[in-house]
Amino acid sequence: MHKLDSQFIRFVAVGSALAGLYFALFLLFLEYARFGSFYSGLLSYGICFVISYFLQNNFVFKSKQGFRKTLPKYAAWVLLAALISSSISYFSHFYIQSSIYLSVISTASCGIASYFVSSLWVFKSKTA
Repeated sequence: MHKLDSQFIRFVAVGSALAGLYFALFLLFLEYARFGSFYSGLLSYGICFVISYFLQNNFVFKSKQGFRKTLPKYAAWVLLAALISSSISYFSHFYIQSSIYLSVISTASCGIASYFVSSLWVFKSKTA
């Protein structure tokens, strides 16, 4: 299997697992800990951010760069991706009335962009 193919499969697997983890944590914090939706989301997102960074850095892209280089870039990209996702959702709702379609468009566009930004900038190897 080509390196990029296996890298992309790892990226999708990690992203899918973390989406499931986020969902489970959010539900746990919301329903059982009774933190409220804002704090449940914030705490779930923070936990998933840390896990995602380490998995993306060490498993998906196998970066040899130190965390001092990759972590600030990763954090910047995650913030930008959140803004892009929110903007896509906001502007798309004028044309698309279905919440499911909005979710798919936002998730797919940010997921695809995230792979390219992560592989070409955040975790780019020095030889690539």
